[in-house]
Amino acid sequence: MVKVFIAGEPTIKKGVLKSCLVHNKGGYKPCSFSTQEIKKLQQLMHTPENHIRGYKELQHWVKSEFNKEIKYNTLLKFMVAKFQTKVNVARKSHVKKDTAAVRPFKKNLVESVRKR
Repeated sequence: MVKVFIAGEPTIKKGVLKSCLVHNKGGYKPCSFSTQEIKKLQQLMHTPENHIRGYKELQHWVKSEFNKEIKYNTLLKFMVAKFQTKVNVARKSHVKKDTAAVRPFKKNLVESVRKR
């Protein structure tokens, strides 16, 4: 249907208004990951002892775990949208770090360890 408006004509031609209100946008792309894969990614992101330091490493992890070639930008946008991850990540602690051994070195020691 062609949208035609003639100057000076008080009425709109039949069907023009209806065609103006129709939404002709196409569909969206389906998600690159299945629900099980999303659960695995969520588990990985919420584990503080994970070894992933950036999106490149995450891309390699996805390739090895799910056998999927996902583009870097696609993975980045998906992780930001789904899990609110950030590009600038904090420095990770060592994977094998013993949390019990760290306690004596915390700032709130009773006795100061500084030289006097």
